[in-house]
Amino acid sequence: MSRGRVVIFGWADSTHVQRWAIGLSAREFDISVISIGGEPIEGIPTTIYPRGGKAAYFRYAMRAARDASRFKPDLVHCHYA
Repeated sequence: MSRGRVVIFGWADSTHVQRWAIGLSAREFDISVISIGGEPIEGIPTTIYPRGGKAAYFRYAMRAARDASRFKPDLVHCHYA
C-alpha cells in the first residue's frame, strides 16, 4: 500500500528532482513528475512539456495544474527557484 501520492514540479533532468522522485518511490510513495523540458525519469511517471523560454511556465501552467489534480496528490513539491 502506498504511503501517499506526491507530485513534483521540476526539471526532470535535474539530479535533485531525480533523487527526490526515485528516493520517495523507493519508500513506497506514488510519484508523478511534471517538467518543462528534459527526459522522462526511468521508472517514474513523468509528464514533459516542450521548452519555450520563460513563457512556457505561463503557457503550460493550467495544463500542469490539471495534470497534477488528476493525479490526486497528497503533497505537491515545486522544485523551482
